[in-house]
Amino acid sequence: DAKKGNERVLVIGGQNDYVVDNTGVRETAAFWRSKEILIDGSAHDVMLDSKWQTVAEIMMQFIDA
Repeated sequence: DAKKGNERVLVIGGQNDYVVDNTGVRETAAFWRSKEILIDGSAHDVMLDSKWQTVAEIMMQFIDA
């Protein structure tokens, strides 16, 4: 069992991911009491895919919050 405290967890997945499907992304977010973000048109490696700038912006907003 993972211990959950006050950590903030960002859960991002690719809408077209066949490694970790949308259900897996949602389950991960629910486990960490976070909201999932699914990137439309992106596969598993969201930070290396064509929408990498969108992912980077989401990550920076999360870090700056």
